[in-house]
Amino acid sequence: MKILFVGNTLRTSSSLHYFTNMVKLGYLVVPYDPEYFYGRHLFQRFTTRLRKAPGPQKIKEVSQTLIGLCRKNHFDAVLVMAENFLHADTIEEMRKVSKTPPLVLYHSHDNNFVPGILKPKDFHQTLRSYDFVFTTKSQNVSRYKALGQEHAYFIPSAYEPSVHHPIVDEYSLYANKPFDVSFIGTYDKSRAAYLKEAGWDRLHVWGDRWKRFPHYRKFRSRIYPKAIYDFEFADVTSHTKMLAGPVARRSRGSAH
Repeated sequence: MKILFVGNTLRTSSSLHYFTNMVKLGYLVVPYDPEYFYGRHLFQRFTTRLRKAPGPQKIKEVSQTLIGLCRKNHFDAVLVMAENFLHADTIEEMRKVSKTPPLVLYHSHDNNFVPGILKPKDFHQTLRSYDFVFTTKSQNVSRYKALGQEHAYFIPSAYEPSVHHPIVDEYSLYANKPFDVSFIGTYDKSRAAYLKEAGWDRLHVWGDRWKRFPHYRKFRSRIYPKAIYDFEFADVTSHTKMLAGPVARRSRGSAH
């Protein structure tokens, strides 16, 4: 099976693990990263972040590249990993130029119904254009179907064994100061309520954008406003008694 993989394959991206494991399974996988938010020039990157969307020229460039790849190659499937700025007409054209139309699949580990997730106005229309849609958020299956995507399925979250494994004290940054409760994730207003319930007197938080949290200064000693990945992610979870979330749960990899 030959698959066109449309998504971020940087080391810090979780979509990289999907790509590498498909390769391990023996599939021929061709990666293409749209790099919607990486302009060639500083001004391009600045304006893209300011408007929270790639420019029309960038979207057109990505569309033409994908159509060209499908015209020149035979793909059994196209997997779009959380790239929200493809349009329905691009997906349809990818099918038209292919000798045998590939299955076009969409998967996102984010909650696309949260305001902080960037997407175009016609995103819901594009969702209906995919053959299958997958989500790690079980509550979103019914939402996708309500939008007209009948082939929506829930896939439980997983982990990459080579990265997400317990870190022994000898190699840990936190062996001498384990955490009672930890939360790892980007700041979003909706998350503040359940973190308050977890209790800031015992909570530690890692993630981007937490300086936007209205009470950041009050709790700054317990907030590390940066994203963590790989070894550091595993280290924090390995030395945490409880991970906080919508439903707090004990860490399987806890070393204490």
